[in-house]
Amino acid sequence: MSTADNNPKPGWNIMSVISAAAGVFGFFLPMSAGVLAVITGVAALQEIKISGEKGKFYALIGTALGGISLLIILYGLLKPYLVKII
Repeated sequence: MSTADNNPKPGWNIMSVISAAAGVFGFFLPMSAGVLAVITGVAALQEIKISGEKGKFYALIGTALGGISLLIILYGLLKPYLVKII
């Protein structure tokens, strides 16, 4: 038995894939998917740092897209009040 069999390479982090998918869906299902993308993205980044799994790029993309969708929602909610201030 070789050492490669004893120490298999880690696979993909499932939370990073969920984060990327939720980040894309965040523009279609605004609030829930955006929040899910940010939460799972941050959690995936922490898991990837510890375990060495693949998926850091997906976690970053999901977190960024989720954050952008939440900022767009926040802007849409606050826009009427921002116009009155200016």
